[in-house]
Amino acid sequence: MHLFDRLIEREGASASPKLVQAWLERLKMQDKLKIEGNKILNMQLSKGQSKRVALLLVAAEERDVLLLDEWAEDQDPHFRRIFYRELLP
Repeated sequence: MHLFDRLIEREGASASPKLVQAWLERLKMQDKLKIEGNKILNMQLSKGQSKRVALLLVAAEERDVLLLDEWAEDQDPHFRRIFYRELLP
């Protein structure tokens, strides 16, 4: 899986820092990612963490539709529960 390292909104400008911070907290990644401006500096992550970053990137774009295929497969049990009980609803 390839991840882009830029947090951008739908039109290509930098994503809202407030929105990014809110999603970092929801995804439990606020202590794992180093972000400077709109760039993620550390991309050495586990497979589950990489999927969370991918979700962060699309959340920052604020798209109307998001298609997820087996997204929770590589998540640890704790975060899998968060995904199904908090994020999906």
